[in-house]
Amino acid sequence: MASTLRSAAVRCANGSKTSFTARASATSRRYLSISSRPSPQPFRAPNPRNAIKLQPSIFNNFPTRQFSTVANDADQKAIALEIPVFQFKDILPHGELPPTRNIKVNIDGQPFIFDNVFLRDSCTCSTCVDPSTQQKLFTTSDIPTEIYPRRARVSEGNLKIEWSHRLPKSAVEESLKNDFHWSYYGGEFLKNHATPISSVKSNMSDFRRIYWDKKIMEKEVFWIEYEDYMKNELELAKALRHLSFYGLIFIRNVPDGREVDQVPDLAERIGNLKKTFYGDTWTVKSIPKSKNIAYTSLDLGLHMDLLYFESPPGLQFLHCVENTVTGGESYFADAMRAAFMIQATSQQVFNTLTQFPVNFHYHNDAKHYRFSRPTIVMKSPSENYHPQLGIDHINWAPPFQAPFTMDHNGAMVSKSPQWRTFLKGMNQLNEQFENPANQYEYLLKEGDCVVFFNRRVLHARRGFDAESGKRRLTGGYVDIDAFESACRVLAERYPDHGRQDTTGFEYLTEHAKQFGYTQWS
Repeated sequence: MASTLRSAAVRCANGSKTSFTARASATSRRYLSISSRPSPQPFRAPNPRNAIKLQPSIFNNFPTRQFSTVANDADQKAIALEIPVFQFKDILPHGELPPTRNIKVNIDGQPFIFDNVFLRDSCTCSTCVDPSTQQKLFTTSDIPTEIYPRRARVSEGNLKIEWSHRLPKSAVEESLKNDFHWSYYGGEFLKNHATPISSVKSNMSDFRRIYWDKKIMEKEVFWIEYEDYMKNELELAKALRHLSFYGLIFIRNVPDGREVDQVPDLAERIGNLKKTFYGDTWTVKSIPKSKNIAYTSLDLGLHMDLLYFESPPGLQFLHCVENTVTGGESYFADAMRAAFMIQATSQQVFNTLTQFPVNFHYHNDAKHYRFSRPTIVMKSPSENYHPQLGIDHINWAPPFQAPFTMDHNGAMVSKSPQWRTFLKGMNQLNEQFENPANQYEYLLKEGDCVVFFNRRVLHARRGFDAESGKRRLTGGYVDIDAFESACRVLAERYPDHGRQDTTGFEYLTEHAKQFGYTQWS
C-alpha cells in the first residue's frame, strides 16, 4: 500500500513549563495515512433461496467470516494514527516520556491502548526477526517487564518508539541508536491488533462456514475438473474456499488409479500426506476376515476416521478407482450443523457435549491406540470472535468407541450426574445425523474423488453385493493445518476472489425457521 504522511500540531495538557511543550506542539502529533486501492467488485458466496439470517438475541450482530488479510475489507478509508501526549502526566527533560505500562494510540479517531511489552515483543526489525527465516530472535521473557517508551512519535509512515530498556540477550546483537532500541509499527498492524475481531480476521484463523442439509448440498455441491484442480491455481483457490464453507467438494475425471496411485498428487496440491499405520495412502475394498469394517461389504454408518489418534487428520481424500457393484452408495452429513441446532435449542445439553469425554480406541492386529475427547470441541477465544458460536470440530466414530469410564469431573459414569444429560445430547445428535433430510448421498463413479473435512463432515457407505462386481477406492489424509495454510496463501494471492458483501452469519437450513429465524430476501 502507498503511504503518505501528514503532520499537525499537538496540544500538550500536562501543564509542563519546560521547553518540550513547544517542541511537542510542532512535532508530536502526526498522522499516518495509508491509502487503499479502490474497492473491487465483491465476489459473492453461494446464496441459496432458503439461506437464513439468525435473529435470536444471542446471535445478534456478528460479522461475516471470510478470507481476509486486512482488518476490515469494507473500510477503504485511510488509517490515521495519533499519539495523544496528554496521556503522560509528566514530561521529563529532553523530551523523554515518564515510565508507563502502556501507550495510548488514536486510530481513525478512536483510542486504543497497547501494552509496552506487547509492542516491544512485536518488533520486526532485522535484529528482532531474521529477514531470511522470518523467525523471532529473542524470547518474550527476555523483555524487561518495566520497559516503557522514552520517546514516541508518528512519522515516516510508522509509529516510532524508542525503548527505555535493552534486551539482556538475543540471538544477534540488538540494533541501537544512541544506546536505545527503536521499533516501528505500521497503521495496519496497529489496527489489526486493536480489537478481537480485527485480530482474528487479520490472521485468518476463523474460517467462515455454511451449514447444510440435503436440500442445500444438492444445490450447492461443488465439482472441479481434475485438470483445473492440478494446473489452475485460481480454480484451486475457489475450490478450497468452497471446501472451507461447506467441508465437502468433488473432483471429476481423475486419471485411472489402477496402475498409478493418484491420491498423492491430489493431496499434495494442498499439503503433505499424513502417514498412518495404514500407510501414506490406502485401498478400500472387500477383504475376507478384515481388521477394519471399511474393508468389508457391510453397511458402514456415519463416522469420522482415526479419532483414537492424538491428532486425527483434518482432510480425507477418497478416489474411486473401480465401482461396478450393486449398492455401495456414499453419503455425508454436516455434523456441525447438528451441533449448532442443539446449541440453539438446548444450551445445557450442548455444554455437556463439550465436556463429557468419549473414549475411542483401535485394539487389533498388534496395535492398541486410544484417546479420549468430548463430542463437541469449541474454538479458543483467540481463534473466534463469537465464542458462543465457535464450534471447532466434532468427534463421532461409533465403530471405534471404547467403553465409557469417567465423566469430566472424574466421577465414574455409573455415578455421574451428567451421564443422562450427555446421553440426551448424543441421541439428539444421532437423530440429526440419521435424518435422510440431512444427508447428501452420491454413488461415486470411476474417476471421481471426494474431499471432505474429517472433523466436520460425517461419511458413510451403504452395504453392497461383493459378488456383483468390483469396488475399489484409494484414500489419503492431509492435516487441517496444511489446508488452512493453503487457504491463507491463496487468499493473499487472490484477495479479490474471497470478498463478501453480506453482513450476517449465514446459517443454511429450512429447519431453522421453527426457531424464529427470518429468511433472506
